[in-house]
Amino acid sequence: MRLIIFSRKWISVGLISSCLLILGHPIWAQSGSGTGFIVHPDGYILTCHHVVKGAGKIEVVLPDSIRQVAEVVEADTYKDLALLKIPVQGLPCVTLGDSERTRVLDSVIALGYPLEIGNEVAANEGKINAKRDSEKIPLFQIDAAVNPGNSGGPLVNDHGEVIGVVVAVDTTR
Repeated sequence: MRLIIFSRKWISVGLISSCLLILGHPIWAQSGSGTGFIVHPDGYILTCHHVVKGAGKIEVVLPDSIRQVAEVVEADTYKDLALLKIPVQGLPCVTLGDSERTRVLDSVIALGYPLEIGNEVAANEGKINAKRDSEKIPLFQIDAAVNPGNSGGPLVNDHGEVIGVVVAVDTTR
């Protein structure tokens, strides 16, 4: 499985970061992809737990195409979050914003790498339609297009700050 991680790059909304993870699932002998983003210069990456769950190998491809094997440092299945670590320092990382300051109808961009399409980031613009606090997990309902492979990517406000993690789950299974 492939997981794209964000590292500093200029895009229309501000400073964002990107890199790619490749995840191997030995149980099913398959691979896939997802998205994530660098949250600390010492190689810490945030993504969704369901993206890395069961992966036998997690490989990060940085923007300069250098590949690094990542390990899961922490995982929260309830909140569907995973913190990964790669053995690299001095990485550019995203700027985190305050998600509690967001309001309904604020503009957002969901960033990610659609499954099997390559290393090009997809940026889908939308608005926050609702803010929900589902069993102590704050959630945004957004109208931006979110596709498989975008899971774990950053949800960015109009200041270029990450205010959430994109979740795209296949509900047909």
